[in-house]
Amino acid sequence: MQLPHPLARLANCCWLPRHVAKARHFLRGELPFSYRVAYGARTSVDGYFFRHFALSKQINLNAVRSSSDDAAVVAAERKVLKLDISEPKKSHSFNLPAFWVVW
Repeated sequence: MQLPHPLARLANCCWLPRHVAKARHFLRGELPFSYRVAYGARTSVDGYFFRHFALSKQINLNAVRSSSDDAAVVAAERKVLKLDISEPKKSHSFNLPAFWVVW
């Protein structure tokens, strides 16, 4: 199993491509046991990321399940969270705090 590097970006947000890839592997039943246990757990990086952005494992899984590509995942998560999907702010993308954004 190959996952994107944690600093890879989607919607200019680091970690997001990794979470999307984990969800795809999870949905196909290909996520190794140690990753399945940690996926979305409150004390894991996933859990912290989801809490920080008011996401959840289920929101992420639903967005990935219903989307054909990464851009559709971003759009689905924005829609669920009712985020402003207009032009991203200069220091943010996906309207997220800047420390998750890679410059």
